[in-house]
Amino acid sequence: MTTTTELALNAPTGIATLEDANKGVEFLRIVNQFYKEVDQANAESISLAHKSHKAALKVAQDLKKPLEADAAKVRLMLEAYAENRSAELPEGVFRRDVYTVVVTDPSKVPAHFLIPDTKALADYAKRTDGAVKIPGCEILKDVAVTVRAE
Repeated sequence: MTTTTELALNAPTGIATLEDANKGVEFLRIVNQFYKEVDQANAESISLAHKSHKAALKVAQDLKKPLEADAAKVRLMLEAYAENRSAELPEGVFRRDVYTVVVTDPSKVPAHFLIPDTKALADYAKRTDGAVKIPGCEILKDVAVTVRAE
């Protein structure tokens, strides 16, 4: 198997002509083939590691499961006890306020709290080939290349 260093030494340093582009494509095909070989060479050990990891997670989950309900009840009781601001708390227990917000009318939420969905915006730009302007947005178009293995 070729080494990563050997491959890197053959990487094109610039592409200005069709001949350079062909060399770039050939380099990417070699790299893709190298990736395939690396994946194939490590497939079994990766699969075994995944299975081992999954089994270890299952053991941990099985050990924790019987205590989850009781721990949740105790946490709720401690939280109820701690709501009384004058209550002395056991050592190692701290009181902190936790806030949750439920949006009841999205149209009234101030604009500075709204986060644009850039993935949805990019998908829309792609569907319209960037021809439809989106207020408040600049549509940038780049080129990506894909080299398929032979």
